[in-house]
Amino acid sequence: MRFRSFILGILASTMVLTAEPPEHVLVAYYYSDLKEVDLSALQLRAGDLSPEPPHTFLGFEVDLNGDSSPEHILRGPPDRCGTGGCSIWVIDGKTKAHVASFFGRPLIVHATKINGWPVLSLYAHSSATSGTYSTHVYDGGRYRQVTSVTLYDQAVSDLFAKLESVPSIGRAK
Repeated sequence: MRFRSFILGILASTMVLTAEPPEHVLVAYYYSDLKEVDLSALQLRAGDLSPEPPHTFLGFEVDLNGDSSPEHILRGPPDRCGTGGCSIWVIDGKTKAHVASFFGRPLIVHATKINGWPVLSLYAHSSATSGTYSTHVYDGGRYRQVTSVTLYDQAVSDLFAKLESVPSIGRAK
């Protein structure tokens, strides 16, 4: 299993960090356009997602894996987000399985798919001019982090300038 994860990490890193920039299909910023989520409808309890869950989850739906059942992308309320980002959970729309837990903002959905699910990246701020850019791939059961790199100064500006042209959900108004 470790070897498979290692190979997936190399594959995702090669696709995401190549000289030709990867195509991004969606960016979720989580500032606006979110609705309150009824966890009981997802057959979940807040404690299933986090040991200290928020009382209210906000989110949106988007079909990540192309099965016509939109996944539920959840975020705790704004008071649970820090300056580095927010806790984010991904729930499979068909099976209601919890397939990912992340921290950061924004969540970036790539066009590249592995095991039928898109490669996802997140940026977590460390300061106004630096942060960590991590990439995650679906291993058939859950998303796993395969790369992480710290970006500084111009690299941070370049990333956010590039994301300006990508369709988005919840951009700051």
